[in-house]
Amino acid sequence: LMAGVAVVVIACPCALGLATPAALVIALGEAARRGIFFRDAAALERAGAVRRVAFDKTGTLTDGRLVVRDVRPAEGWAADEVLRLAAAAERASEHALGRAVVEEARSRGCGVPEAARFRAVPGSGVEAVVELRAVLVGSAAFVRAGGVAVPDTEGDATVAAVAVDGALAGTLVATDVTRAESRGAVERLQALGISSAVVSGDVEGPVLRAAADAGIPASHAHHALSPDAKAALVASWRAGGVAVAMVGDGVNDAPALAAADVGIAVGTGTDVALEAADVALSGADLGAVPAVFRIARRARRIVRQNLAWAMGYNLAAVPLAMAGVVHPAVAALAMALSSASVSLNALRAGRLPGL
Repeated sequence: LMAGVAVVVIACPCALGLATPAALVIALGEAARRGIFFRDAAALERAGAVRRVAFDKTGTLTDGRLVVRDVRPAEGWAADEVLRLAAAAERASEHALGRAVVEEARSRGCGVPEAARFRAVPGSGVEAVVELRAVLVGSAAFVRAGGVAVPDTEGDATVAAVAVDGALAGTLVATDVTRAESRGAVERLQALGISSAVVSGDVEGPVLRAAADAGIPASHAHHALSPDAKAALVASWRAGGVAVAMVGDGVNDAPALAAADVGIAVGTGTDVALEAADVALSGADLGAVPAVFRIARRARRIVRQNLAWAMGYNLAAVPLAMAGVVHPAVAALAMALSSASVSLNALRAGRLPGL
């Protein structure tokens, strides 16, 4: 009877039951205190295995505040008229370029009329009817698909073509600034053994410039990708055995966020991006991205330690109890100490010095 009682007491699975949830709950709480919100514990576990992080460019690697630097009207058009019609078409757009066009038109005193039949094509551009005129604003490929001849453009700026009633009206040149903390974030990811890449719908020049500013090799900078192409690229990396996290902020990033092992939406992102992501950052500071993986890896390591201790304790103690070596009172004390040790170890998931 004494041996039986000792076996039942010492085999109580409290330590095993606490090993995983205690560490995960404490890690999730620590992440939340740092402005990092995981959708669930499964997302935290997946983040611990990530080996590549893909960044969107506009609004993620860059500050998203595009500024229209130049308006280049086609022959027979005035710059302000091109800007006015483009702003009207972009008025309902959520894209950073659309907001920049509207702001520039208003700063110049151009009236921005209402648009009808607005339609946004993610990753390409917008179309609308403005004052009974069909207006297209977007990438050269998007406007060319509408039957409009658009000359090739080069440089490190974002260029949008504007077409009115099937003819080129002009082009808009905009620039943005790479976030100051992006290089530090990429370096900290590299220190964790995580490679970085850029996946963007923008043209080559701006993407290469942003990648260089952030310290990402040109070979890892992918440009002119549609939302579906972003998702396909992420899926191809995963198919190759690489666990991937995607960091984005816009509607264009939603498919890639959903396709990644872990989708991370920055705090300035759209509702669609936040809904598709597994992790939401309260702000736009990219310095929080490496913290996501440090917290996840520490939690996973502590879970494994807890499981190893709890199972090792049972494997060693149960045979002793069965042999009658352990008194029930000693078994009760040992069981309590095992649970306490697992709980105390789990508290370490909330202490990340230097993060």
